[in-house]
Amino acid sequence: MRTIDPLTQLGNEGVSRWLTDLGSEGSDESLRHSVRAGEVTGAVHGPESLLERVTSNRRHRKQLSELRAHEITPAAAVTELLATDARRACSILRPVYEQSRARDGYVTISVDPRWGNDMVDAAITLWHSVDQPNLLVRLPPTEDGFGAITELLARGIGVDSGPVITLEQHDAVTDGWLAGLVRAHEAGRDLSRLLAVVSVPIEPVGSECVRELDAASSTRHPRLGSEVALAKARLLFRNHEERLTDRRWRELADLGAQPQRIRWTHLEPATFLSENEYRYVEELVVWDAIASMRRRTLRRFAERGMPRGDAVTDTQREAERVFDSLESLGVNHEAVNEAVCDRLTHDHVSTWDELYETARHGVGT
Repeated sequence: MRTIDPLTQLGNEGVSRWLTDLGSEGSDESLRHSVRAGEVTGAVHGPESLLERVTSNRRHRKQLSELRAHEITPAAAVTELLATDARRACSILRPVYEQSRARDGYVTISVDPRWGNDMVDAAITLWHSVDQPNLLVRLPPTEDGFGAITELLARGIGVDSGPVITLEQHDAVTDGWLAGLVRAHEAGRDLSRLLAVVSVPIEPVGSECVRELDAASSTRHPRLGSEVALAKARLLFRNHEERLTDRRWRELADLGAQPQRIRWTHLEPATFLSENEYRYVEELVVWDAIASMRRRTLRRFAERGMPRGDAVTDTQREAERVFDSLESLGVNHEAVNEAVCDRLTHDHVSTWDELYETARHGVGT
């Protein structure tokens, strides 16, 4: 007989629960209820959830109409909508932020990855517009993004970097994080209140792996796709642990700095990968990780989930065997990485463009 509910158990295992879809009518009140109940400890907002809000939420449609009446640019209108949503969500999550001593209770908000050299200025404008300490600005794992990580942390602004697919990307993000903390300390900032998160997508890796396997073999291997997705996540987490043994990090930790956190994203498997829509949540339990889920997945997990303790630590050899199996079937995992990066970038940019068009012309036009 179950004596503790799955979400509480997940929290006891050190896993934060961040909500990814803030789009529906009445979602502020729903978020407030989930936070008070201890179900949700953070939130994620960006073009995908904002587009859903604008098309389904009367308040957002009214706000967009008012912004359009002032003839501001679509990008400025979108930034204002994002900031308004983030400000509300940050206020709702502020008690979690304070109780956790700035370790949890954040809202992460995306910036357009195409801003390039203007990324830092745009992120700073967004940060000041929201004006809440528990805001993280999400940056892409690109050359511009790596530099922005350092610059924003140096200015006391928390960051969320992703989607991170490869170990090389993770190393570059981590280098930017460490450099940013050094500069923040030199500027006299409180490192204990400065968080950096690395966002690692799961489902797209599994789906792309299955596509590559289908192209290389006449036999379907849907289970291997999900195993590869989990193996890649576990190897990346191993790299995360190894980087926290770095001398530079130990010196910063002695100054009170928080360790970087890993945030699992896209945790809902495609139906051909698994019938269990919260399997990845169960299989990626590890202390101090963040599981970001849609509301539906959160509810299903609360009803039926069965976290069984740490499923990530000391799994390196098993993960490497999974990749050996993949290579033996004629699939190069580097090709999978490249395809996933291209797909996620294309989808993300397309959503930004759709959002700008909605801001320019209105809903349903």
